[in-house]
Amino acid sequence: MAGWINQRMSNAISIWANGGYFDIPNGWVTDSCGIVFAHMEAINGAGDLDSELAVNGLIESGHHAGDAGSWGASSLVGAGATVSFTLGKGSLHYFKFRRMH
Repeated sequence: MAGWINQRMSNAISIWANGGYFDIPNGWVTDSCGIVFAHMEAINGAGDLDSELAVNGLIESGHHAGDAGSWGASSLVGAGATVSFTLGKGSLHYFKFRRMH
C-alpha cells in the first residue's frame, strides 16, 4: 500500500511540476509522451461542426454533424508524434498538450 501511495504522489508532483496543459500549434511534434486535447466550437454555437484530431496523419477522432454546440477529443501519444487537427466548419477553441513524465 505504501508503494502505491508513493507512486501516486510522485505522479501528482510530476504533473504539477510540468505545468499541466499548454497551447500548441497545429502540426506540432511532441517532445515527450503526453495527452493532446482539441476542442472545437460549432458555427454560432449550435450549427454545423466538421473537425478531426489526427496523430501521425491518422484520424484519432472526428465529428461531422449539424446541430452541435461543441466537440472535444483527447489522445495519449508518444514522444515524437505529430499531432494535428482539421477544421472544415466551426472554430478552434483550443489545442493543448500535457506532458506525462
